[in-house]
Amino acid sequence: MTIAQVLLPFVLGLFFGPSVSPPSVSPGTASPAVHLSPAQAHVVRHLNGALRSLSQRELSSLTASQRANRAAAIALLEAYRDAGKYPQNRDFAGEYVSYFVDPVTDAHCAVGHLMAQTGHQALVRRIAADDNHVRVLDLADDPEVAAWLDEYGITLDEAAGIQPAYEWEPGPGGGIYEPMNDNPLTNETALKATAGVSLGLFALQRFTPFGRKAAALPAMNIVLGFVGMGLAAAAPGSEPAAWRGAALATSAAAFVSGISGVQGNSTSRLQVSVQPGWDARQVQARVRWRF
Repeated sequence: MTIAQVLLPFVLGLFFGPSVSPPSVSPGTASPAVHLSPAQAHVVRHLNGALRSLSQRELSSLTASQRANRAAAIALLEAYRDAGKYPQNRDFAGEYVSYFVDPVTDAHCAVGHLMAQTGHQALVRRIAADDNHVRVLDLADDPEVAAWLDEYGITLDEAAGIQPAYEWEPGPGGGIYEPMNDNPLTNETALKATAGVSLGLFALQRFTPFGRKAAALPAMNIVLGFVGMGLAAAAPGSEPAAWRGAALATSAAAFVSGISGVQGNSTSRLQVSVQPGWDARQVQARVRWRF
C-alpha cells in the first residue's frame, strides 16, 4: 500500500468523518434552511449585497440619532433576510417585478418591512395602495418617504438598493429559505475554477513529459489539491452538488498524484503531516512534508 492510499481516506475523514460537528451559526447569518426556492434565494443574494453596501458607507455626516436609527434598521434588515418571508411574483411570468406588499400573504418588501417595523405601517399601506409595484426611486418626491429616510440616515439610492425585484415563481410563498452562498471562496464559480485547476495540474503531471520531470509540480498538486478539497467541503448545500463533487474529486486526484510524484522523486522516506482547522467562517489547512 502506498502512502497516497493511506493518506487519502485520512484526509477525507477529517472533513466528512462523523466526529466532526458542523460549525455553529454565527450572529447575523441566516437560519438553517427547510426549503430553498430559486426565486427566494435570488432575494437573499440581493439583500446580502445591500447589507454589504450599507456597511461600507462613511457616516460622519450623520447625527448620533441618525447613526443609531440606521444601525437599528440594518439589524431589522438582517432579521428580515433570515426570516425569509418575502413577497412573491405570481403575476408576471418570466419577469422580475417589485411588490411593495404581497397581496396574498401580506409579506412586505425589504423597504416596506423597515418602514412598518419602525412605526410607519400607514405609509406602507398608502404606497402599496397607490402603486404596489412602485420603485423606491420613483418615491423621491414623497415627503413622508423623504422624512423617514432622513430619520434613519438612509439615502434614496441606498433604499433603492435595498428593494428587490421578485422573480416569477408560481405556488405558495412563505417559509424559511436558505441564503445563497455569497462567499467568493466557496461559491459555484470558485468550485468550477477549483475543479479546472486541479484537473489541469493532475493532467500536466500525469500525462506530459514536462510534468513527469518537474520537481515542483507534485508539491503544487499536494498543496492545491488539499486546499481544493477543503473548499469543496466548506461549500454549502445551496451550491450545485455536481460542482461540489467535481471540485472534491479533481482535488483529491491532484492530491494523490502529488503524493505519488513526490514519493517517486524522493530517494528517502517521505514524511507528511496535515494540520486542518475550521471555524464558522473558514476552513484552514497546513501541509508539511520533509525527506
